[in-house]
Amino acid sequence: MRPSDPGRSPVRRNRLSAGFDALAGWATRRVVGMPTALLFVAAVFTLNLVLNIEDGTVGYDDREQLRHMTSWAWGYSGVQPPLHTWIVKSMVPIFGEGIDAIYAARFLVLLLVFIVMYGAARLMRLTPEGTAAAVLGLFLLPQIGWEAQRSFSHSLTGLLGAVGCLAALLWVLRDGRRIAYAALGLAAAVALLGKYNGAILLLGLAAGTLSAAPLARAIRPRRLLLSLGVFLAAIAGPAVWLSGRIGTLDDSAHKFEAGGTASPILDRLAGMGSLLLAIGAYSGLFAGLVLLALPPGGRLKALQDAARRVSEQAEVRLVVVAIVAGLVLLAVGLFVGGATNVETYWLHPLLVFTPLAVASAVDGLPAGARVHRATIGSAVLAAIVTVLAFVLRAFGLA
Repeated sequence: MRPSDPGRSPVRRNRLSAGFDALAGWATRRVVGMPTALLFVAAVFTLNLVLNIEDGTVGYDDREQLRHMTSWAWGYSGVQPPLHTWIVKSMVPIFGEGIDAIYAARFLVLLLVFIVMYGAARLMRLTPEGTAAAVLGLFLLPQIGWEAQRSFSHSLTGLLGAVGCLAALLWVLRDGRRIAYAALGLAAAVALLGKYNGAILLLGLAAGTLSAAPLARAIRPRRLLLSLGVFLAAIAGPAVWLSGRIGTLDDSAHKFEAGGTASPILDRLAGMGSLLLAIGAYSGLFAGLVLLALPPGGRLKALQDAARRVSEQAEVRLVVVAIVAGLVLLAVGLFVGGATNVETYWLHPLLVFTPLAVASAVDGLPAGARVHRATIGSAVLAAIVTVLAFVLRAFGLA
C-alpha cells in the first residue's frame, strides 16, 4: 500500500460514483409493477419491525400508548389528539394488546409516509431518479431515518397528515374533481388529529399556493367548501372533546421554556438560536450531502439554476414557500411567546419536505443527476445501517 499514490483517490471516487449510479438505476426500476424504491422501503421497515418486536424495548411514547390503547376516546392524556392511538388500537386484533401493536402502528405509518411522498413526487412529474431521491432521501433526515423508527407516536401521524396534505393539494391542482377536494379536507384533518402543529403546515401550503398565480387560479372556491366540510366533519368529535378541556391546554407549555433567561431580549435570541439548531439537526446532514454532490467548480451556478427553477416552476415554488412560510410563522410565534426551546421533532410538518424540495429544484438541471444519485446511494446505505443497528440492539450486541 502506498499512501502517496496520487491515483488512489480518483479511483475511489470513480468506484463510489459508479456504485451510486448503479443504485440510482436500480431504484428507478419496477418489480412486478411496483416501484423498486418503495419495495426497498417496505423491506427495511418489515425487517426493523420484526427486530423491534424481538427486542421489546419500551420507550417513553410507547408507555403512554400502552396506557391509552385499552379504550377508544376522542382524545387522550390531557389534550393529545386521538388518531395515532386509534391506529394502535386497530393493530390489536393482529398483534395483541401490547408493545407489538405499537411497533406495528409506528412502521405502518412510516411506510405510508414514504408511499404518499412518492405520490406527491409523481404528481409533480419528477423524473424517475428525482422521484426516488425525494422518497429515499427521507432516510437522510435523522428524525425520520432513525428517530421515527425507534420513537414518536402522535408526531408520526401528524407527519403522515402533512405529507398527505401536500399530495392532496397537488391532486387538486392537477385534477380539480370533487374527490380530490374531499381528500384535501381529510388529509388536513389527519394532520391536526395527528399533531396540532400540523396547522403550521396548512398555513404554509396556503401561502405557497397564493405565491404562484397559476396555482391560485386553479383553486375552485366552491369546491374548497367541500374540503372544509370534510375537514370539519372529521374533527368534530375531537374538537368537542377538546373544548371541554381548554383549561389543560397549557399542560405541555413547559416544553417551550418561555422566559428561560433573565432577560426578554436573551429569551428571543435563545429561541431563534434553538430554532436554527433544530433546523440544522433535522436537515443539515442532507443539505451537506447535496452541497458535496454539486460539481466542485460549479456549485454557485448550480445553486443559481436551482433558485431560478424554484421561481419559474409553480409547484416547486409551492413546496419551497410552504417550508419557508411555515418556519417564519413558527419563528414569529416563538418570538412573541418568548420561548427559548425548540424540539427538533416539532419541525416534522415542514422539514419532511426537504428531500422533495431539493429533488424538484434540481430535477432536469445539469447538476440534478449528480444530486439525485448521491441522495439515492447515501439513503440506501443509511437505511441498511438502521437495520444493522436494530440487529445489534435486538440481540444484545450493542
